[in-house]
Amino acid sequence: MTSRVVETAVVPQETARSPTGRPWAARVGHVATLLLPVALTLWLSFSRGGFFVGETAVAAVVGCLALLLWVMLARDPAAGIGRTGGWALGGLMLLSAWTLVSVLWSSSAARSIYEFDRNLLYLAVFAIVAARPDGTFSARWLVRGMAFALVVVCAAGLAPHLLPETFNPPVGDPAMDRLTWPLGYWNSMGLAAAMGLVLCVHLASDLREHAATRVLAAAATPGLATVLYLTLSRGGFLAAVVGLVLLVALGRSRGLTGGLVASAPTVALALVAAASAGTLTDGYNPGSAATIDAGRKLAEQVGLLSAAAAVLRFVLIPVDRRLAALRLAPWSGRRRAIAAALAVGALAAVVVASDAPSRLSDQWREFSGSRSVQGAGGDRLLEASANGRVQSWEVAWRSWRAEPLRGAGAGMFTHEWAQNRPIRLSEQDAHSLYLEMLAELGLVGLVLLGVVLLLPIGAALRRRGAERPLWSAVVAVGVMWLVRAGIDWDWEMSAVTLPVLALLASACARDVPRVAGRLARARLPRLLAGLAILLVALTPVRVAASQRSFTQALEAFRTGDCATTIDRSLDAQSVFGPRPDVYELIGYCDVRLGRPDLAEQMLSAAVQREPRNWELYYGLALIRGAAGRDPRPSLREALKRNPREEVVRDAARRMAGDKPRVWRREARASRLIIPEPATRPSAQETQSPAAP
Repeated sequence: MTSRVVETAVVPQETARSPTGRPWAARVGHVATLLLPVALTLWLSFSRGGFFVGETAVAAVVGCLALLLWVMLARDPAAGIGRTGGWALGGLMLLSAWTLVSVLWSSSAARSIYEFDRNLLYLAVFAIVAARPDGTFSARWLVRGMAFALVVVCAAGLAPHLLPETFNPPVGDPAMDRLTWPLGYWNSMGLAAAMGLVLCVHLASDLREHAATRVLAAAATPGLATVLYLTLSRGGFLAAVVGLVLLVALGRSRGLTGGLVASAPTVALALVAAASAGTLTDGYNPGSAATIDAGRKLAEQVGLLSAAAAVLRFVLIPVDRRLAALRLAPWSGRRRAIAAALAVGALAAVVVASDAPSRLSDQWREFSGSRSVQGAGGDRLLEASANGRVQSWEVAWRSWRAEPLRGAGAGMFTHEWAQNRPIRLSEQDAHSLYLEMLAELGLVGLVLLGVVLLLPIGAALRRRGAERPLWSAVVAVGVMWLVRAGIDWDWEMSAVTLPVLALLASACARDVPRVAGRLARARLPRLLAGLAILLVALTPVRVAASQRSFTQALEAFRTGDCATTIDRSLDAQSVFGPRPDVYELIGYCDVRLGRPDLAEQMLSAAVQREPRNWELYYGLALIRGAAGRDPRPSLREALKRNPREEVVRDAARRMAGDKPRVWRREARASRLIIPEPATRPSAQETQSPAAP
């Protein structure tokens, strides 16, 4: 009984290193459960970061199937779950259930279910890792695997950006001045590079890692720093600083000498080189000679710096051995107090000398204003503008105060913002996980989220002994993600959230020397758990199948093939009925085919499924206007739900009269808004609903 309660006990080295005493098939499955989070991270990274509905649903299905196999085949599927793991896992289960239950009061069942799918993905991966009976072994291999995955992702994005003539740049990059591919969002790329940098610095410094691992990790740091700079992500730099400071302060590894000597100067030089390649971040054009020359030069510099970091780290391997052999007496309490006092005094002197209070006041005024970042290239890194974030936070706060306990419902911030935004800026998320959680799921959701995120970090902080550097890396990555999640929508980017949750789950997993002979006694609980997993997995299965059909319908609609559009839309609706966008597409096709009555019925059905969506009322107004019917009531409803939307305001001005002829003409000339393949965010088209 006692052994199941003590979660931070130091186990024999062979127990922490590998799951011994298992049959060959069990060992393969044991390793496969660690490969799953790494593989999902890679796949999601190259699937637009896992932001969109279809990819999230597919990943959730894979996670549920893996969890099912673990529950049915593992010798003791709950062996690693102790008190901390049980609380954290229970919190994530309740958060997922609360998200699903919010369908009852949200204005869009489909959006709430999409959010549930994402939580289900996180729950499945967290459960598998937290249930393993070898937390230290899991954490070490997950750190290696996630570092590898993040390096691959960053290298894949860096190569076409620097060498567009060799590697074809990705098509449709929305902001070529900032490195966004493959995740599709520059701030997420910045966070991925920052997390990769922290993990690689740890691997380069941990004396328990093989010498080759330390050398390779050091070699990766200049490239990761280059990616971080080319994203021009201020939040990414903030996360990197937080993570590196925590890694050094908490880990106190003797290998930090070699790791930092190899990585710090090469990282600094890489940042200087990237800052000097102006055309790569200001006026980027993959076809111009200036961009090609600058990219080629920076690629050569990064390659040389990576080689230099590897050589430096290799040369310092003998120093690692000498440092490992040293026996130093721990500091007394008096020496620690003196050191802390000196540090506080030095910090106070810097604050006074730099006039920090006045500077911070000026920076806050700039940060809280509604002005967008004006600087180009590297200059934007020095600006304090929040790019509308403060306004998003204010809307989220007011939304929470209206429903403090349960919130407006999962996925509803987009409607809260559209209706109450003080500026003309389109937002889908609140740019703060914590405020968005309050707005959508209330105090209940935020408390459950805190249990999920903070308990594992506390468990990692309690780990002591020889593995302290490892757990310090886990804490560093967790805290830097927590900081960044407070100012961006990283929770919705599964590719940068899944690695963190997997690492935090490993901090909850106990180190159990041996598990034996429980399969026969656990048949009924296994069966019930397996049935429950299959039941909840049906939701992402339906969403994934529906999304596939809807994507085909949208592609057909863009080509003017209304027959295929209607067929595929009906397929999508038959699998997943709550979604409104299928009725929207069918309605637009019906009006093209000369069936205005049916078209109006379809848009009305869409409105019933998402009554707070201004786009549906706008589409209904265009359909009514194209048929010579009064569009003004629908336009008024659209304006009520999004009073600052210029598209609706313009249409309302042009169709303000009572002449059917004018309604027809203006409706056909109006911009049609159709949903994107993943139902986020909408795209404006110049095509009218009645166009052929």
